[in-house]
Amino acid sequence: MIPYLLLFLFHLLLLLYRRNERPMGSMRLFLPLLVFGLFAGFRALDASNDTEAYYQYYLQSADAQQAPHEYLYQVLSWTFASHGLPFSLFLLTCYLLPFCLVLRLVRRYVSGGYIFHYLYFSTFFLWAMIVLRQHMAIMLILYGLSFLLDNTLTPFRRRCLFCIAVLVAMGFHHISIVAFALLLVDFLPRWSRMASLLSIPVVFVLGLLIRYSMDLFVPDNYIHYLLRHGHNHVLNSALALLPIIALYAFILYNTPREYVASRFVRAMTLSLWLMLFTIDFPLGIRVVLFTVPLLAFLFAHAYRYVSPRRQGVYFMMVLLYGLSYFTYELARAWPYHAAWIS
Repeated sequence: MIPYLLLFLFHLLLLLYRRNERPMGSMRLFLPLLVFGLFAGFRALDASNDTEAYYQYYLQSADAQQAPHEYLYQVLSWTFASHGLPFSLFLLTCYLLPFCLVLRLVRRYVSGGYIFHYLYFSTFFLWAMIVLRQHMAIMLILYGLSFLLDNTLTPFRRRCLFCIAVLVAMGFHHISIVAFALLLVDFLPRWSRMASLLSIPVVFVLGLLIRYSMDLFVPDNYIHYLLRHGHNHVLNSALALLPIIALYAFILYNTPREYVASRFVRAMTLSLWLMLFTIDFPLGIRVVLFTVPLLAFLFAHAYRYVSPRRQGVYFMMVLLYGLSYFTYELARAWPYHAAWIS
């Protein structure tokens, strides 16, 4: 666990030291991400739940984890394995290539130091060590988001490019299909700040009602399949999301109206809807893992639009959010050996 704490401290200090500096150079953006890739790529086989399964699949052994519908991951794995390349090089490539794509998004839209790097590590990196295929898919969706938010493209073109990115991401993990919901950023009405904030608990309650109504109205032969994992610890999960909702509320009331009506805040709203609506469903954790890195980017982007008098408060909220989330995930990952490199 100590290496992860040191890595967290490194990104915390980097964020504090470069708080108001916009890192323009690609290499200055890439180097902290390179640390992520090296850390994840050269880990031991017992460093997470799924690493051994990925390794067995890489060797094409009989007990390998199969994913026949995630064909692009199969092709990539087969390409490396058929040429006799080491598994560590395969892992390193799986992390660094998607990071290179995300640099386009971060370099263009994020200011205020290394907020995205800090939030990515503190809220998602421990999970990225486990969910390799989903990590690659999420990075591809973030790359596609750079087209969806691009005002220089026509609406038809940016939607088509985003859909292509999502379809490619689905070749690595099927849960990427939920990203099509982000196409609604152009169609959501311009609500008031209060209406946007009130929509969060409404969507949360609606998701719970639908989830629990399935217990009552779905036939038994389907209920076992749909809800075979039982109910999640919805209260604990909802409490863990309170810092995210607090940041969202702060952005709504401390940025200009033009920004609140922008596609960036609409994407933020849709991400929270997806997260809270599915939180008690069996695949809810997969949707949360999809939305957390997306929110890391959107929160980092919002920094420069926060009122100058409130930027210090927002910065501290970001620091506390990252610290609380990192502590929460580290505690949850501990029994599954996700916090160790041996």
